[in-house]
Amino acid sequence: MTKEHKPITCSWCKHTMIARSIWRTDECRDNEIMCCAAWFQCSQCESQTPTGTGKTKDEAIEAAYAAVTQRPENLPLTLPQIKQLPTGSAIWMYSSAEDYLCTTEAATVGRNSFIDPAKLSFYRYKPTRADRAAAKAAQKGASNV
Repeated sequence: MTKEHKPITCSWCKHTMIARSIWRTDECRDNEIMCCAAWFQCSQCESQTPTGTGKTKDEAIEAAYAAVTQRPENLPLTLPQIKQLPTGSAIWMYSSAEDYLCTTEAATVGRNSFIDPAKLSFYRYKPTRADRAAAKAAQKGASNV
């Protein structure tokens, strides 16, 4: 039996996502290995999360849950990092002066010279309150120099 976790919510339509799994055969050198693949699928719009694998269904679901809930560190992006993102990449923009948060396209930011790093921060993932507070503190420190 899998551990009880918080329900996964679809990032597109906000409906609850359901665990799905299949058994598959993977070839590893000359051996065929049976493993289970699992993911979460939205009950409304059918979008899917990254897949997790394991030797059992429970292990696969745990791996899929970890893939959905574990987020890399969300540090503010520098302008060179933004310019290296693929065309069409969405990023989060935060204005600490106005406490305003929105999404924008990375290419738009990379082409414009109006960007004032003392007023705007850019993130790959939606920044948490803690991320925004850290950005605000860093921007205050930069403006006092």
